Amino acid sequence: MVAGTRDVVVTEAPVHIAVLQQRLRDAWDIDRVGARIRDNTDAVIRLAGGLRHGEFLTLTAVPRATVRMPTDACRREVEQVHDHELTLALANLARHAAGQAAR
Repeated sequence: MVAGTRDVVVTEAPVHIAVLQQRLRDAWDIDRVGARIRDNTDAVIRLAGGLRHGEFLTLTAVPRATVRMPTDACRREVEQVHDHELTLALANLARHAAGQAAR
């Protein structure tokens, strides 16, 4: 579980805990995430060197600032998108909208 957790966090950080649990469920064909699996996930996060920022996981102290586009293979609900990513998306939107208005 440690290697799988680390792989997901490295690839998708900052990743919401629910997204991590879904990835692990899919990888290991687990029907549902119960209390025992949640407890194990928390322990594995620590062993994998993951840092928890509320409901998000990273391997660094500051989550990376990038805006990711959804794909069929990787969809997230808005609450599963870190505030840093949402803020950057809004700043990019405002910057691009201002550039379009000037034309």
